[in-house]
Amino acid sequence: MDEISETGKKTCNTKIGAPKSHDTKKPNRVPKENNISEDNMDKINILTVLREKYQYTIHNNKYCYIQENHHLNLTAIHLKFWTAGIVNIIYIIYKSIDFLFYYK
Repeated sequence: MDEISETGKKTCNTKIGAPKSHDTKKPNRVPKENNISEDNMDKINILTVLREKYQYTIHNNKYCYIQENHHLNLTAIHLKFWTAGIVNIIYIIYKSIDFLFYYK
């Protein structure tokens, strides 16, 4: 922040060499197990099942969807979208069941 002094020259009010505060603790990027929501636990469980089912050791331990002789390499984004789709379908089913029992 510059100010003009009585002599007409600009002066700087910032402190040079002021120590920065490193006392603030950054949150850990890996959430603790008790801080994970129920929705995220569902996603984690479904993703784990997909990874276990479609792991293919011949392709350097990558994931592969195999139908007959056709192999489709599954990337992390494929698994993420597939997991999200499954969670959405489960959510729709639960909401439909709730709706049916509510209006019975």
